[in-house]
Amino acid sequence: MRPNAVKAKVMAGQPSWGFYTSFPSPDLLEFMGHLGFEFVWLDNEHSPMDVDNAAHLVRACETAGVVPIMRVSANDSAQILSYLEIGIMGVMVPHVNTAEDARRIVNAVRYRPLGRRGAGSQSRAANFGLTQTSVQYFEQANRETLVIPLIEEPEGFENLPEICRVEGVDIIAFGPGDLAMAMGYPGNSGHPEVQKIIRRAEQQVVASGKVLDAIVANAEEARQALARGARFISIGVHAMLRQMGRGFLDAVRA
Repeated sequence: MRPNAVKAKVMAGQPSWGFYTSFPSPDLLEFMGHLGFEFVWLDNEHSPMDVDNAAHLVRACETAGVVPIMRVSANDSAQILSYLEIGIMGVMVPHVNTAEDARRIVNAVRYRPLGRRGAGSQSRAANFGLTQTSVQYFEQANRETLVIPLIEEPEGFENLPEICRVEGVDIIAFGPGDLAMAMGYPGNSGHPEVQKIIRRAEQQVVASGKVLDAIVANAEEARQALARGARFISIGVHAMLRQMGRGFLDAVRA
């Protein structure tokens, strides 16, 4: 397992810039890495990314120096383990509503004594047991792997202070789209009532000492998120392609 440069940066209070995608393309990940992006979170919640395909995506990330993170589809220890064993270096779990939900993620990701992950040291993530002892790998995996609860519903925001106190959680992320849906504003994550909750939650995360995640659509939003304390900041490949594609077509068709 290689060192997690992104975790080192954000834990030191420095920003790290990444992207997210539902496109299972190794070439895309290599391209973005050579462009300078530091991490990617792969979306297995809203698009299918089976373990075999994900292994090739992880290899592409390793080639280009990108830290691979998986947004899994559920808070399920078996699913989480399968991705960790191929070399995923962080797990984002959706719909975390309680501190107990967050502890379940920690237990799935961390080896004892920090969690309850099954002890296996001959996986791809462990370099098949060829380059370090089992104990060295267990310690490194505990140290380098990111745990990222995704808070998306009113219950989760109400319980955020308790979630932030869970030992082993590194980064807190928010899902404004699902929050807007739950609040009766479907498709309107920019609604003032939704944004009010998000902004208050951002302040709580920063005050707790956990790392704040932000998903942005452009450079200006990224600057604003950085000013609010976010350090783990990503933009969607869809957003970038949409902006560039529409901008080009609007210009040539004008």
